[in-house]
Amino acid sequence: MTIENPIPSASGMQSAPVGATWPGDYPCTQRTRVGAAIAFGWKRSWKNFWWLLLAAIIISAISSAINGLFSLTAGKAEVGPFQDSILLFAFSDPSTYGQLVKPVVEMSVVPLALAIIGLIVQYLVTSFFTFGVIRTALAVTAGDRIHIGKLFSFHGFGRYIAASIIVGLLITAAIVIPFGGGLAISISSKNVVWVLFGLVIAIVLAIVLSLFFCLFGYAILGEEAKGVSSLGRSWALVKPHFWAILGLQILLILIVIGIFVAAIVGGVFALCIGLLATIPMAITLTLGVPALAYAYIYRVLSGQPVS
Repeated sequence: MTIENPIPSASGMQSAPVGATWPGDYPCTQRTRVGAAIAFGWKRSWKNFWWLLLAAIIISAISSAINGLFSLTAGKAEVGPFQDSILLFAFSDPSTYGQLVKPVVEMSVVPLALAIIGLIVQYLVTSFFTFGVIRTALAVTAGDRIHIGKLFSFHGFGRYIAASIIVGLLITAAIVIPFGGGLAISISSKNVVWVLFGLVIAIVLAIVLSLFFCLFGYAILGEEAKGVSSLGRSWALVKPHFWAILGLQILLILIVIGIFVAAIVGGVFALCIGLLATIPMAITLTLGVPALAYAYIYRVLSGQPVS
């Protein structure tokens, strides 16, 4: 895609060279992209603070109501057996590994079915609102007026769910295969080192795949990409700038942690009453800053202007 519009950078507006394309051709450093993305996310989160606060309240209320509904009917079936299995699991003793699945096998069919239905509904609701936040973030980067309808629109949601399932399956396979292999070797050799080795590989693979596919939702809305093609588009955008995206994700995690720590400390120093103001503020910023930063990165890497 040829860039015809100026692209904002950390130092201001920069015109694209003739014939420059993304990714790879545009002369922009990793530090500039990451810094500009975080700055954009931070400033626009404050500019749209009250809308983001309303969105956070709506999302929290609906999600909590649905989670509470299924917790009343299937909460024990969904959580209890797994907690029991963890208590039975002696990590240092491979001979106890088989007891991990015993409580799950003993679950009755009806509570298990309710638990599964609950998980599916919760997944769909979470995905719907996540996609709504992405849609809103892209609207902000385009300079469009945002409204509550952007949070509740179903446009592209089917493609988003299809792509999300594919990503979930890929990441699950990336976790299960090395961890399962390490677990099997540990059981046969009675050496716990192998399961730890498999766990490390699983974590690394999961992180790598998550980063490569982090922009597929933006591609679905920004370019009307289909489910599978959106994954390829995300991969193509991220691959030349993988370390920049990794750095962005690390910084965003640190910022989110810092926001919540500051909110808690500030609320406590205000005789705990301040928590009523600082916690909602923290939730709002942690909703807006990452989504807007990634929307900015997507626009820049795909050669689209940012307003």
